[in-house]
Amino acid sequence: MPPTSSARAGIINALYDKDTNVLTYWSLISLPSSSPVVHLHRAAPGTNGPIIATLPSNSGFLPFEGKASILEADEAALLSGDTYIDVHSAEFPNGEVRGAVVPL
Repeated sequence: MPPTSSARAGIINALYDKDTNVLTYWSLISLPSSSPVVHLHRAAPGTNGPIIATLPSNSGFLPFEGKASILEADEAALLSGDTYIDVHSAEFPNGEVRGAVVPL
C-alpha cells in the first residue's frame, strides 16, 4: 500500500496442503527485468504485513512455479484471505504489483 503507477499485472494460482503445510503455486505475471522478488505477506485486505514466504521468480512475462512451506502460525491467515502476493522491483522496492490471496 498505496497503489503504484505500474501497468504490470498477472495471476497466481495455488493449492495448499493442510497436512504438509506446503503451498504449490504457478503463475503468469508481468515481472520487471530488474531482479524481481515475489513475496507472500500476511495482512488483512488493504493493509501491509510481514513476509511469510518468498516465491522464486524469473524476469519477463513468464510462467514460474514452485512450492513454499507455510508456518502453522500463518495457516489461518492464508485460509481466511488475510494474505497477499507482492512483487518488488528496483523501480518499486516497496512493491509494484500486489494481489489478494482469495481462498476458494
